[in-house]
Amino acid sequence: MDKQFWTLAVHFFSRFFDRDSASEDADPLQRMIQLLAMLSVPGLMLSFFLLPDHPSTPWAPITELDRTWMRISDHYVFVSYAFVVMGLVMTFKWDSLFPDRRDYLILTSLPISVRRLFAAKLVALCAFLLLFVVAINFFSMVLIPAGHPQMLAGHAAGVLCASAFAALFFGALQGVLINLLPPNAFRRISPSIQMISIALLITVLLITPLVKESIRPLAQGKSPILDYFPFMWFLGIYESLIPSARVLPQSSMWMGTGLRATGIVAMVFAVSYFVGYRRHSRKILESIESNDFAPGRLQAVAKEALNHTILRNPSQRAAFYFTGKISSRSAKHRILTALYTGAGLALAMSSLFVIDRRLAFPFRMSTVGVLEAPVILSFLTVSGLRATFNVPYQLEANWIFRTADGGAGEYLKAIRKWVFLCRIVPLYGLVALFEFAWFDRRAAVFHLIFDLVMTAFLTEAFFFSFNKVPFTCAYLRNRLHLALLAVGYLLGFTTYVSATGNLKQWVSADPLHMQRFLAFSAMVFGFILIYRWQSRGQTVRIVYDETDSAFQQLNLS
Repeated sequence: MDKQFWTLAVHFFSRFFDRDSASEDADPLQRMIQLLAMLSVPGLMLSFFLLPDHPSTPWAPITELDRTWMRISDHYVFVSYAFVVMGLVMTFKWDSLFPDRRDYLILTSLPISVRRLFAAKLVALCAFLLLFVVAINFFSMVLIPAGHPQMLAGHAAGVLCASAFAALFFGALQGVLINLLPPNAFRRISPSIQMISIALLITVLLITPLVKESIRPLAQGKSPILDYFPFMWFLGIYESLIPSARVLPQSSMWMGTGLRATGIVAMVFAVSYFVGYRRHSRKILESIESNDFAPGRLQAVAKEALNHTILRNPSQRAAFYFTGKISSRSAKHRILTALYTGAGLALAMSSLFVIDRRLAFPFRMSTVGVLEAPVILSFLTVSGLRATFNVPYQLEANWIFRTADGGAGEYLKAIRKWVFLCRIVPLYGLVALFEFAWFDRRAAVFHLIFDLVMTAFLTEAFFFSFNKVPFTCAYLRNRLHLALLAVGYLLGFTTYVSATGNLKQWVSADPLHMQRFLAFSAMVFGFILIYRWQSRGQTVRIVYDETDSAFQQLNLS
C-alpha cells in the first residue's frame, strides 16, 4: 500500500469524528479519547463487581446453585453492554458508513480508482469499530481472567461475537436499504430508522436489570421466549465455553443460533457493502441531495388548515415550521430525541412489569405501573424536547429571527402548539391502542383525557419562561448550572410520576371525580390565560446567546 492509500484511509477515519454537534473549541482527538474512556468505565465497574463472585454471608446465605445463576446474570450484562454500545456506535454514525456525496464529488475527480476508495473506506471503518470494541471490552478482558482464568475463552467469545453481530447487523441493514431503495426514498426513511434503532437500543440497555432477573425463571420453565432474544444467543456462546457445571442446557442451542446469525449478517453485509458499492456511488452522484421533499396531499391539506386556524400569526407560523424542519432534518437533534424516547420507553416498560416467580411466565402487569407508564412517557418527551430545543443547529442562521423579532409571546405559543400537536398527540395515539386493549372503554377514555390534560400542564410548566426560538440559542456553558438542573429534573420526575399516578387512579375511579378534575383544570387554565393577557404588554427579550455566569459582567457603569 502506498502513501495515497493511507492518506485516504486516514481521511475516512477522521470523517467518522466530524460531528456537527461538536463545539467550535473542541479538539476531535480529545473528543475521541474522552468518548472511548467513558465507554470503558462500565466494563471496569462490572468487572470489579464480578471479582468477589457473590460471597455468602451469615444473614444472606447463598447456595452454589444461586451463585451460578447470579454469574449467568452477570455474564448477560457484559454481553448486553457490548451488543448495545456497538449498535449505538453504528446507528450514531449511520450517515458515515458509506462515503457521502461530498466524498464522491471531490475524490472521484482525482486519479483514484473506485477500488482504492472502497479499500480505504473499509480499512477506516474496521479501524473505527476496532477502537470501540477494545474500549468496551478492554478492562473486562483483563480483570475477569485475572480473577477467574477459566472464564477467558467464554468471556472473550461472548462479548466479541455480540459486538461483531451488532456492528454487522446495522451495517447490513443500511447496506440493504441503500442498495434497494432510490436515493430520495432512502433519505426519507433513514432518519426514522436511525431514531427507532437508537430508541430500541437504549430501551434494551436500561431494562437490563429486569431482563437479567428473568433469565432464571424463564430458563427453568423452558420458555421459548429466550430462544428469539438475540442477546441470549451470545450468552449461550459465553456459557458453552466455560468449563463448569452448566445449569443452562439451552446454551449449546443458543450458541449455534448465534454463530449462524452472525454468519448470515456477515454475508448480507458483504453483499450489500462490497457488491453494491459501485452502484451506490453512481446513484449518489446522479441524484440531487436534498432534505426537502414535496409535501403529500394530506400534508398540504393539514398545513393549510393549520395556517387558517391556530397559526394565523406569521411569527407563530415561522417558529412552528422552523421547529418541525430542524427536528426532522438535523442528525444531532434526531439522536437526542431518540435518546430521550428510549429512556422513556425503558422506564415505562420497567414500571409495567413485575417479576413473580410463582407464575410459569414470571411477569405480570403492575396495576400502578399501567397507570404511571403514560405519565413517564409524557414527562420524558416534554423534558427531552425542552433540553433538545436548547441545542443550536446553525447559530449563524438565527439572524432571520433577530431581524423579524416577532416577540417571545408569539414564539412561545408556537412552541407549545408544536409540542402538543407534533409530539404529544402522536404519542397518545399509540398509547390509546394499549389503553383500549387493556381497559374497558370508559376507563381508557378517562385515562387518555387525564393524561392529555396533565401533559398540557407539564408543557406549560417546562416552557413557562422559555424565551428562545428552538435551536437558535448558544449552549449554556455553566456546568454547575446544568448539574443542578439535572438534579432538579430527577427530583421533579420521581415526585411528579408518583403524585400523578395516585391522582389518575382517583380521577378514573368515578365520573364525578373526572368532572371535578376537569372543572379544576379549566379554572387553572383560565388563570394562566388571564396572566398571559395581563402580561402581553410586557416586553420579553428573546435570548440568542446565553452568557456563562463565570464571565458575566456586572455592568455597573
